[in-house]
Amino acid sequence: MPCHNLEYQEFCAKIYREVPCCLEAGSGNLSPVLFPEDDPGELKLIHQFFELGDLFLQKKIIKFHAQGMCMYPCVRPGDILDIEPRKAAEIKIGDIAVYRRSDHLFGHRTIDKGRNNGLTYIVTRPDTARSGNDGPRFDQDILGIVTGIKRKGKILGTAKQEYNLLKKMSCCIYLKCYFFRQYLFLMLIHAVNYMQQFSAYRGIAKFLFLRSKKKINLSISVPLDIKAAGRFNKKISGRELVDLNLNIDKNSISEWAVALDINSRQAAYLSFRFRPDSCPLPGWWLHKSRIMIRYRGTVVEQKLLEETDNLLRSSRINRISVGAYGDGYLGRLFFKRLGFKETAAYQDKLLKDNNNLSVSYRIMERNICGSQRP
Repeated sequence: MPCHNLEYQEFCAKIYREVPCCLEAGSGNLSPVLFPEDDPGELKLIHQFFELGDLFLQKKIIKFHAQGMCMYPCVRPGDILDIEPRKAAEIKIGDIAVYRRSDHLFGHRTIDKGRNNGLTYIVTRPDTARSGNDGPRFDQDILGIVTGIKRKGKILGTAKQEYNLLKKMSCCIYLKCYFFRQYLFLMLIHAVNYMQQFSAYRGIAKFLFLRSKKKINLSISVPLDIKAAGRFNKKISGRELVDLNLNIDKNSISEWAVALDINSRQAAYLSFRFRPDSCPLPGWWLHKSRIMIRYRGTVVEQKLLEETDNLLRSSRINRISVGAYGDGYLGRLFFKRLGFKETAAYQDKLLKDNNNLSVSYRIMERNICGSQRP
């Protein structure tokens, strides 16, 4: 049946990577491009930051460190950015505007402004791009502008500089070398992912991890309030999670997460989201999943699954679903190692990928042994 719940339509538009939308979801709520892999901790920070953004900026509570090369050479990785709050109407062409997209923060050069339905918007583009733009950005997604760049103890300006031919050539060579190193690193990651499917690799990984004495800590987080879902969380015990009657009480929370820390640093994370029975794709879905590559196949992965299974069984959740990209072979291998099995193919009719082709999914499910149906 068609979904008329705006909250769930917004939810579907934001978490498309592992929870596919139903065909009836309104296409106007879907992003035109696929989202990158997300860091769950970073997403929570972005949500919370936009709730109290002006306060954080004015009090200088948070430091912003630049990443990526899209604004090179003006902004370089590791630079500390001074950001001041601004509305779209206050931003000038040439300013480096900081805004959110796909729940990540970006800082790109403002190249144009305009108005739509009485609202002012800005259009941005990274300095390394010669054409195109990021599309219109309105006040609701704008954090402010970069007013200063701190690098090696110096305060630098944000204006775009004109360089001579020699400087332009050196910047171009540096960028090509940088992206080539990124490509090699990505290939290495894919190679390690492929090796992790073999029992010999997992045996060696477990042996090496057991020899290292590391402190493992598991925590459970739920929304601080149902209305604040996705923004503010609190940690609870496993007993408290079970007492929430997740699979029985329809007024209970609709999302929760399990995180596993190694020596106080997050190494693995699983979050779950519930879709109501009225949704064409109902039930509990794996929302976000992240296990650091170095810990895959080790006791860390094993402990995370065992503890999560215990919580699912105690909460009477008998099945978890996930949607894996049809062309994401390594991603499907990862979910299969977690115990998921392919049950159906799903051809999306609404969302297109970067090549303007329909996105295909493999619906995968994992039955929780020993759980009781309510």
